[in-house]
Amino acid sequence: MTNKDIRINGAGMTAGGDFRKVIIRGEGSITTDLKCAEFICRGSGRAMGQMMAENVRVAGQANFHDDVQAKNVRIFGQTEFLRNVQADDFGIWGQAEVQGNIQAERVRIKGRLTVQGDVEAERFEAIGAFEVNGLLNAGTIQISVKSFGPSKVKEIGGDEIIVKRRKGLIGLLHSRGILNAESIEGDEIYLEFTKAKTVRGTNVRLGPGCDIETVEYKTHYHAHEDSVVQKYEKV
Repeated sequence: MTNKDIRINGAGMTAGGDFRKVIIRGEGSITTDLKCAEFICRGSGRAMGQMMAENVRVAGQANFHDDVQAKNVRIFGQTEFLRNVQADDFGIWGQAEVQGNIQAERVRIKGRLTVQGDVEAERFEAIGAFEVNGLLNAGTIQISVKSFGPSKVKEIGGDEIIVKRRKGLIGLLHSRGILNAESIEGDEIYLEFTKAKTVRGTNVRLGPGCDIETVEYKTHYHAHEDSVVQKYEKV
């Protein structure tokens, strides 16, 4: 990797290549494939080609038109990924939409994320609102539903799946947040304020606020009195 940098402070357009840092403070476009140690967008940026980077950080607005591969992705502003994202650590504090799939070691959501495809990770943590129109598959899944609004996933699969509603500052469950899913399948499952057609697991525990059509369990099942389960069976 070279020691050359790209800095766009006003309005500009440049070809990609191999660089150390790419910094956009104004309105800038990178027209071809880009390889860099750091990509930083504090203005309005657009990357037209594929990107390989150590770190990607967006504090303004950015559009990535091709695949993005990075060790660390940090989104504090508003970002659209038109294809796939592969990262070690993928973090959202602002708002992001991914038209393709996400593959990461760790996904953290503290803002809002929409994924049209699938999400595959070792660890998935969500405090903000999110929508995954495909499969969410991770070893450990921790979801906190809160007042950002409802979250939606087509299918969830994992080893340990925990969904809880966050408490307010005075300890009251005042949020209207809820998780909607067609199916949830895992080994250890604990759910609160979740609506799903099917929940399938080894040990299934339902806290308050759940609305489940069918629960299938292998070893243990328990449901809170404030949850509704139409059918449950040991398989």
